[in-house]
Amino acid sequence: VFQLNRYVFKFRPDILHIHDSDAILYIPIRSFYHTILTIHAMNLPLKGYKLYNQTVAISKAVADNTENRGLCRPEVIYNGISTSAIQRTKKNIPNAEQNFRIVQVGRLEHGIKGQHLILKALHRLSSSHISIDFIGDGSSYNYLKEVTRQLKLEKQVNFLGNCDIEWIYHHLCDYHLLVQPSISEGFGLTIAEGMAAEVPVLVSDLPAPLEIIDKGKQGYYFRHNDVDDLCRMLRYIIKHYEVPSEIHNVFLYGVKPALDELGFIGKIGNQQNSGDLFFNDINNDIASSKLILALIDSRESVYNLNTYIEYGMALGMGKDVFIICENKYIPSLPSDLHGIQVIEYQANDYNRLSQNIINVLRDYSIPQFNKLASK
Repeated sequence: VFQLNRYVFKFRPDILHIHDSDAILYIPIRSFYHTILTIHAMNLPLKGYKLYNQTVAISKAVADNTENRGLCRPEVIYNGISTSAIQRTKKNIPNAEQNFRIVQVGRLEHGIKGQHLILKALHRLSSSHISIDFIGDGSSYNYLKEVTRQLKLEKQVNFLGNCDIEWIYHHLCDYHLLVQPSISEGFGLTIAEGMAAEVPVLVSDLPAPLEIIDKGKQGYYFRHNDVDDLCRMLRYIIKHYEVPSEIHNVFLYGVKPALDELGFIGKIGNQQNSGDLFFNDINNDIASSKLILALIDSRESVYNLNTYIEYGMALGMGKDVFIICENKYIPSLPSDLHGIQVIEYQANDYNRLSQNIINVLRDYSIPQFNKLASK
């Protein structure tokens, strides 16, 4: 306590930002500083709460919990992550039917994080093609290892220990599913990281995790501390699992970042069949657009009759048309469609694609585009 106050007095800060509410009780010179408390979890002891100038909660769930205890409601400032640092391109992900890979990230404290629930669920599923990697360390390591041994899951369960954040951000996208079976949770930073990596997430139905996944709109959930319901949801997710299509990745990681940087505003059209040309009013979309970007994901799409009609219609309206396609699908267009320009890319090189699009479209002054995705 003496050293703490000595350091505060010597440093003379303008703000004291504290993460343990009781700490302020041991700083008698606190009145000289603006004090802020950040609350990171539910039902924490808050003896010194009323002594702070300002209080912050990391989620609405934590703020509600604090207010329900008869204290002034704290301001909500969510935990943040660097989404740009998180890898999204799936390079090493295996076929889900052959090896369904689950990851759980967090300290190994099964009484809080619920890792034992996943082990019990994995045992009940009796599916050898499902595996799980635990990333993190903690006091429950030996217990969880013993549960793994007792359930004979050694070949399906890996304890990777503490991994640096760069490794985690690079490899999250290699998994089919992130499971966070927390028994108590104030926010769930790893849930947000999994979502940023575009990995489906399955969380317990506690208020904070449900807040992150918008009550099931952005992820799956199960009844907390309920192995049966966890099994049910795992079966459902595995049975209905879909890997995002290549054209989805091209647009999300190659086209959209370029258009965002250029400040373009656009409408998304999606051609499913010949009827779409009329029923989806694609011709009206073309007429109202400055230029057309057509994403091609296969050689069949390049030579589809409907796409030729769309290209011809756009050219006839005086629009600029660009085909975006992988270099192995570069089309040989009919003579009457030679006004179309091609922006090519190499498989999975979405950064280069973004730069190519920026270089080609930089001179366009009207911020409007239309993308027709041919399937």
